[in-house]
Amino acid sequence: MRPLTLHQRRQLLAATAASGVIANLEVALRATGLLLTPDVMEAAAGAGATHVCDWLRRRGAAAGTALHVAAAAGHRATCEWLVRSTADGGCGANPSPTAALAALRGGHTALAAWLMRLLQPAPDGSGDGAATADGGGGEAGQLLLPAGQLPAPASVPRFLLLTAVAEGCDLATLQQQLPGAEPAQQGEGEAAASSSSSGSSSGGGGGGAGRSLSVGQCLSLEHYAATAAGSSTPDWREKVVWLLSLLPPPPPCRSQPTGPGYSEAGGDAGSSICMFRMAAARPDAVERFAWLAARGYRPSRSSLGLSAAARAGNVEAVRCLLSLRPDMQLSARAAAAQAAAEGGHVAILAMLHGYGGGSGGSGGADADAAAKGNTCCDADEAAKGEGGAAEPEAPGDPSRPPDRRRHFPLPVSRDQLMVAAKAGHVAAVRWLVQAAAEAAAAQPFAPASHYVQAQGDGHGRSQLQHQRYLDTQLAGWVAEGGSVGLLRWLAERAGAGGGAGAGAGAGAGVGVGTWPWGGAGAGAGAGGSGPEAGNSSRGLVGGGDGGGVGSGGGGGGGFRFTAGTFMAAARGGSEAVLDYLAAECGCDMGQDGEPYALAGANGDLRTLAVLRRLSCPWSAGGRTLTLAVWWPAGGSFTSCAPPVLRWLLAAGVPADWAAARRAARRRGHGAEEVLALLAEAEAEARAAAEAAVAGF
Repeated sequence: MRPLTLHQRRQLLAATAASGVIANLEVALRATGLLLTPDVMEAAAGAGATHVCDWLRRRGAAAGTALHVAAAAGHRATCEWLVRSTADGGCGANPSPTAALAALRGGHTALAAWLMRLLQPAPDGSGDGAATADGGGGEAGQLLLPAGQLPAPASVPRFLLLTAVAEGCDLATLQQQLPGAEPAQQGEGEAAASSSSSGSSSGGGGGGAGRSLSVGQCLSLEHYAATAAGSSTPDWREKVVWLLSLLPPPPPCRSQPTGPGYSEAGGDAGSSICMFRMAAARPDAVERFAWLAARGYRPSRSSLGLSAAARAGNVEAVRCLLSLRPDMQLSARAAAAQAAAEGGHVAILAMLHGYGGGSGGSGGADADAAAKGNTCCDADEAAKGEGGAAEPEAPGDPSRPPDRRRHFPLPVSRDQLMVAAKAGHVAAVRWLVQAAAEAAAAQPFAPASHYVQAQGDGHGRSQLQHQRYLDTQLAGWVAEGGSVGLLRWLAERAGAGGGAGAGAGAGAGVGVGTWPWGGAGAGAGAGGSGPEAGNSSRGLVGGGDGGGVGSGGGGGGGFRFTAGTFMAAARGGSEAVLDYLAAECGCDMGQDGEPYALAGANGDLRTLAVLRRLSCPWSAGGRTLTLAVWWPAGGSFTSCAPPVLRWLLAAGVPADWAAARRAARRRGHGAEEVLALLAEAEAEARAAAEAAVAGF
């Protein structure tokens, strides 16, 4: 358990609960040293382990979204137990519309119908299906007929109901809930009937070419079609075609010679904006992209599908989207890069940072190869032949200005490093740090905010201080991610930042140690003779040469582990990192005991024991207990549960009882229990003190 972080131990506990073996779960609880959290119950419910859910309920575990998870997985017995335990006064879950929708998204219509019947407020609530749809779905509900299988109550909006059906159910179920244009065909002329028949034969459900639909109804149908494009059912193509066949033909003003999914403004018309985003998370995303591109659809320049594909780690899907949309916006690529960093997908990071002429090593080559050899490009070339996409301008064509948007390089951002480091992705952090250093070295004439000339003024010192602050931030993120090896690598890399040199000629040295988002370190030297050399101050992700007359100077990179680094490690919960920082690095642990409050807010009793073993100090004036009761500056780590407070009191934490009571009153929910606990502990402490005085 030593190298495991808090997140990894929680994953281990959830996986053990999902296995259904209670004996193993008892061992895992003792080994991980964690309090029971709702995600343990949710994991057991998602696996259908009803007996484990009952064991957890008897130990006070909260249900959380266990009913939703069980409904999505189709476990009817577990759902019934959760509802029944709530009715009996236990910690189960009340029926809710979101649980019914989760069952539909999982394709479990019978379970969804049962959950919806539980939501009926009165016997007459399931009578008029049209009134129910009209009340819950607005404009979209007015084109709906009474639902065939699903007794949808008013608490389930009709729009959300049909979205869930389009996502998780087959075409037949979708047609039962949205019968298409069949009633409208009876009142239309022969032309409308023939067009509807042709839509029915091609899409499998009846067309709506002759219908008069409002803008809201058309947008709803387009949304259902986009949802179907990301459906997990084998007939997702048939669902998309049938839903689109219900739409009327576009008016002449909307007709585009470039296909139904393209607009001259560079965006997309209709549902193609969402189709690629919905399909991007599927394992067969490339196949779906090719199918959509063959029908004339293109992703938008700001497509969220790029982020979805990057988050899923689908390298080929990212290549396909970049080939279908070479002018993808920088903001879309930045969001995708952050998603890839959070998942630790180095190949996608290299592709996105190298795409469009930016630095980043082999990423540019990957993107160029993607634009030539990907399967999506075949459909894209076919679309170009039909006029579906603009031809790229020739590099030397003076008649057309270059599209600078597609060549703007994507920088390494602070957020990318943060999410990769906190998630513990060692390879991604190494790549980002090295890519940022290469980008800084490749830009000798960087913007003014990215460099500083060493002329001995105070500006250089302030920039160096800012560089040290950024280095310390990165160290805290890595410590929270739980990688001792990466901490050592960062320290060794920063330790190479100092140096000295000698030079011939005249001049002042300039040293640049730059983060891509600002901050630099500087060094200079003068005097002596000899070949120019010299390494100036340098941060983790930058470096520069300083030369001058005589002996060159430089400064250290300023990388150091601080009390903030140790606090981040306590929040991350890795015993190996805490041992490394305390024993090998001699890191400052703080004075007020903040690491105890951070670890305790996570319910991490194991890390609390490690902190005591390392002799992490706590406040002699009682501030540690006060922070554990309620910490206003702790972000989401605002308070510790009563079992953690009992552990701290049993371990002998000093207490300021008046301050602790004031903090407890600010907790809101659960304040009475904490106040009672503090009163009991204070009485015991007073009795112990009186007994000690009497014995003396």
